[in-house]
Amino acid sequence: MRSVRSQHAGRIRALPHLAGSIYRDIDIDGAIDFMTRRYVVPIEQRLDLSEASLADGAAGYGWLAIAFLLRGGREATLIDADTERLANARETCRILGLTARCCLVHRILQGTRTEYASVA
Repeated sequence: MRSVRSQHAGRIRALPHLAGSIYRDIDIDGAIDFMTRRYVVPIEQRLDLSEASLADGAAGYGWLAIAFLLRGGREATLIDADTERLANARETCRILGLTARCCLVHRILQGTRTEYASVA
């Protein structure tokens, strides 16, 4: 079963940073399927995803967060220091209709804990 429609995968693959990278030929659905099986399903066995939030540090193109959201996760925060990859992840979320449940944070991961530590 495909998580991403073929036309969406084609639009995602054509995004500038992804299209110009070593990942230009990536199987988008395969990447999301891997993240779902390897990480999201085990989370789902312990938590109600509709009530769960995910923080994806060093998110890159956002495959883990996207897999989590497509599986029914409540919200995801994607953190990455690479502006272009994060912009690509933002556009991927827009294409897939996930923008309202995504928060994208441009920063190095090490600085994130310090800033948000007082929230807990």
